[in-house]
Amino acid sequence: MTDRHKADLPELLGEVNLHVRELAQEQLRWDPSDRWGFLCECGRPGCRGIAYLSLAEYEALRDTRRPLLAPGHRASPAQKARQDAAMLRDDAQALRAQARQQQKRARRTLGRQAPDDGSAGPEPEKR
Repeated sequence: MTDRHKADLPELLGEVNLHVRELAQEQLRWDPSDRWGFLCECGRPGCRGIAYLSLAEYEALRDTRRPLLAPGHRASPAQKARQDAAMLRDDAQALRAQARQQQKRARRTLGRQAPDDGSAGPEPEKR
């Protein structure tokens, strides 16, 4: 297995797990507490680990963007780096949105305070 294939393996396993979820959701009769077997996404070549989760547990894990790991398995350093990068990207997007909101608020506030005569604002006091 090439290094490229090793790097792609966790993502491929993640896609397989998404299909497991889809199949579980399509079942006519299932209880929300039913546990389904999901493949471990540790990326270790030859790993055959399975984690049994309810669909709610699986969804909660997916929301964290962490890999699904069988008991006792650890994420590879590359996975950890990708997870850190994804979290930083999400944080940056949230901060950009927050900054845009603050800019809009500041513009509205300045618009309310702007003088009608077109000047730049009140003149400083002379001492």
